[in-house]
Amino acid sequence: MEFQFKQLNIAYVLFVSCPLITFGPDASTEEIAQATAAEQKWMNDDFVCRRSILNALSDDLFSLYSRKTTTAKELWEDLKLIHLYEQFGTKRSLVKKYIEFQMLEGRPVLEQIQEFNNIADSIVASGMVVEEKFHVSAIISKLPPSWKDVCIKLMSEEHLPFAMLMDRLRFEEDLRTREKQRVPTTGNLPVKPIPRMRDQKPRSMQWKRSDPEIDGRVICQFCGKKGHISQNCRYNKRKFAKDVNYESHEGNGSMPKEVNMFEGIVDG
Repeated sequence: MEFQFKQLNIAYVLFVSCPLITFGPDASTEEIAQATAAEQKWMNDDFVCRRSILNALSDDLFSLYSRKTTTAKELWEDLKLIHLYEQFGTKRSLVKKYIEFQMLEGRPVLEQIQEFNNIADSIVASGMVVEEKFHVSAIISKLPPSWKDVCIKLMSEEHLPFAMLMDRLRFEEDLRTREKQRVPTTGNLPVKPIPRMRDQKPRSMQWKRSDPEIDGRVICQFCGKKGHISQNCRYNKRKFAKDVNYESHEGNGSMPKEVNMFEGIVDG
């Protein structure tokens, strides 16, 4: 960006403050005009340079510095300090972030491990070394409290490369996810009454009623009483005669004959 300012002939405002105008009693009109023009030029160049710097900043820094009434030179110096702090403090801040990282309950473990791995990659990219065994132990120690049993098992293993650790954790998380999605046991479900066969049949089909259902609704056509039909009525003498005739001929094997036993009526 500084090279761009040099091409625009405005880079001088980053190193030179605004010229102060002081006129003596003997100052000529030409001297006053030149000093005023130099001051105005510096102010214009400072405005262009400052706006160019602000436009190149991130949203957070732009929001911070756009509210300040600073010159381009003051803004440039502040940004240089921030850059130097980040350059020399990056390694320590990454190590601090690596050490203080802790996985939380309620979030996927593999997703949090990926964030932790990104921090480790940044540390390696800055020039430091992170040993695999150390990183594996760090991951295990940062598992959520609900993974305490898994942590104990993994800590007891002597040979546990990073790839094997990730396979173990992936399997464990898949297992826990399936257990959460499993249908609850029947003991925890509300008891649903079993439908009767009659309720399950198609509406086009008719069911044969059982005797208890018939007894309370049927009226005998012979005697007019409820609870039985005419063929079972004890006052039906024709039916009674059939039963007697059948019993009298049951011993000799002959078929019973139908006899009309109505009172006052004899079949001719």
